[in-house]
Amino acid sequence: MKANIIDTLRTRLVFHHAERYYATLAKKLTQFIWDSGVPQSKILGVGISIPGIVISSENRLVISHVLYLKDIDLNSLAKHIPYPVCFENDAVCAAMAELKHFHNNMLYLSLSNSVGGAIFLNNELYYGNHFRSGEFGHMLIEPDGKQCYCGKCGCADAYCSAKILANYAKGNLSAFFKKLQEGDAEIQIAWSHYLKYLAIIASNLHLTFDCDIILGGYVGSYIEPYLPELWDNMQEYLLFEQDNSFLHPCRFQQNAAGVGIAMHFINQFFSKIN
Repeated sequence: MKANIIDTLRTRLVFHHAERYYATLAKKLTQFIWDSGVPQSKILGVGISIPGIVISSENRLVISHVLYLKDIDLNSLAKHIPYPVCFENDAVCAAMAELKHFHNNMLYLSLSNSVGGAIFLNNELYYGNHFRSGEFGHMLIEPDGKQCYCGKCGCADAYCSAKILANYAKGNLSAFFKKLQEGDAEIQIAWSHYLKYLAIIASNLHLTFDCDIILGGYVGSYIEPYLPELWDNMQEYLLFEQDNSFLHPCRFQQNAAGVGIAMHFINQFFSKIN
């Protein structure tokens, strides 16, 4: 109830929109709970974060380019899990974990294997008219640029996803930053290009919303030492003289989405008490 992580398990399972996959996932969940030693009666619910546009009130996935899914009834998964289930966009979940350290307005920019985000206005999540807010990864930052997985060219995702950096180190993001610290010339050039495009994204978001920006996701876990360098890049795009106090590294460097979606059940529990 204090949002402290009791136990974690990371397992790789190739996704398939099929009953067999969902049943296997539920079985792994049951085993994880048993191994954790947490009584089933103490579990308020199961949160599932998904890279895509989710209408959580309807348990419906509108679209996920990453999973190649469109208009999916998520109850096909929920029915296998013997607890209340909540679904939400992965970047929104991670933002919810960070929200308790901020007040009023905040943007969360998720720099993971895809780029996304969330917008909180007056401490409330802004979904947009069609639940599509925070799709920062598909803002155009380079006309006629690299092709994005969505099919368009020049999207932020094509330049600032964590995979862009990890590919320089055989898919290992940690190894990329280790080489960066060691002064590897190729890695430094790649990082310089990355920061250039990240500066465009962060500047555009700040000019639009004028509020705190949390840099999260996989890259956000490493970004803190490089914030001054990012800020230097942003000077070219900002209109007003100011400091960089609105830029923040994420506090949750791992499992942010898990913590964030758990907050749904924690808040629900306390609201019933009140």
